[in-house]
Amino acid sequence: MFLYDVTSSYLEGEDQRLRRYGYNRDGKKGKKQIVIGLLCDEDGTPVSTEVFRGNTQDPQTFGAQVRKASQRFGCQRVTFVGDRGMIKSGQIEELAKAGFHYITAITKPQIDTLLSGGGLADGIV
Repeated sequence: MFLYDVTSSYLEGEDQRLRRYGYNRDGKKGKKQIVIGLLCDEDGTPVSTEVFRGNTQDPQTFGAQVRKASQRFGCQRVTFVGDRGMIKSGQIEELAKAGFHYITAITKPQIDTLLSGGGLADGIV
């Protein structure tokens, strides 16, 4: 199992080639930033970090992590855990191509749809 998430950090100065304006989690408006991805094993031990341009959205960083698990680490049976902002339909397709699984949150309307369609047993939610 791999746990993956990203954060951002704003930068001072002018010479950082990856800095861009983007969604700033620190609330620092008008600051260019970088996005940092952290991949951890199931114990929470970091196994890889990667820095992206500051305007990179979370899901756009995900494919590189799937490739790392498959190619760099040689994993064959993997479950990625991520929030619903990270693992979307495109990322699910990448995981399926690699033969990997995922765990993510779903919204209340998605839960209601599953309940009404018999996709979940009553009372499990």
